[in-house]
Amino acid sequence: MELQGILKAMPDGKSAEPGDPRRTGQENFPLPGGCPLSFGPPANGPEGDKSGSGRDRDKNTSTRGRGYAKTGQVVANPLFLFGGSFDPPHTGHLRAALECAEILRPSACLFIPCASPPHKTGRRLLPFTLRVDMLRAALADLAEPLPCPFSVCEVENERPGPSYTIDTLKLLTVRFPDKRLTFALGCDDFRQLASWRQGREIPDVADIAVLPRSGYGLGDFAAALAQLRPDATLLPPGRESPPEIESACVLPLGGKIMYISIPTLDLSSSLTRARFLRGRDISFLVPPGVLALLRGNAPYVKKIWEE
Repeated sequence: MELQGILKAMPDGKSAEPGDPRRTGQENFPLPGGCPLSFGPPANGPEGDKSGSGRDRDKNTSTRGRGYAKTGQVVANPLFLFGGSFDPPHTGHLRAALECAEILRPSACLFIPCASPPHKTGRRLLPFTLRVDMLRAALADLAEPLPCPFSVCEVENERPGPSYTIDTLKLLTVRFPDKRLTFALGCDDFRQLASWRQGREIPDVADIAVLPRSGYGLGDFAAALAQLRPDATLLPPGRESPPEIESACVLPLGGKIMYISIPTLDLSSSLTRARFLRGRDISFLVPPGVLALLRGNAPYVKKIWEE
């Protein structure tokens, strides 16, 4: 089916030291409350994925999609990845992640702060450690029970240089060889994905969950998808798929791109920064723990954000 019919067809870096457990490829990211992140049996049976070593998977990402049924059903219990600069994390980030967790039912949701975003060279970010602290404070404010464990993943601070999404995703496929990855992208970013490093190949490494943003919706997704991956095959609606997945397609190597309709909050980190710098109260724009950290470090935060 042609993608044009999509609307009608479906409703500062630091390397890990030798001996550091982050180098083992078997990392357990800490969760709120100190609970280790553990997964159930491998998705491909008791013996796991037999597609080869992590090095082979890095060279040929097609192994990720083997055995993946081409149906409209959502992949069961993926590892959901929510990346961003989080400068600062705000309520919109948490709400979007919670919506996706309820819809996709992942085994865990990892928030991945960008250490050195290549597309934001014009201004300084707050230090990585402070942004991580804010994220952890934001997650600590969430009421239990959650649909799945929410945790902060510091993987992008393990290597120097720009933090490219393709590199992070390939690393995580090695660290979690038995988990299927689903990476969240706002529809505005999805429209620009072709300009990212190896952007066209990103959906071959991890499934993509495209989320609406203010001013960008399903029509924008359809147009961007047709340009980015004309080799995609539109999937029929799955009877067991959540109704919020309004459109989905599968790629030749088995990757899946889906558009998930969730409520949008017209909120951004840039708006939050601007209000904070003007001395406005940003309560309810950011979680209480984030607000406390910003106020406690206000002179330092303002100095960086004003540059």
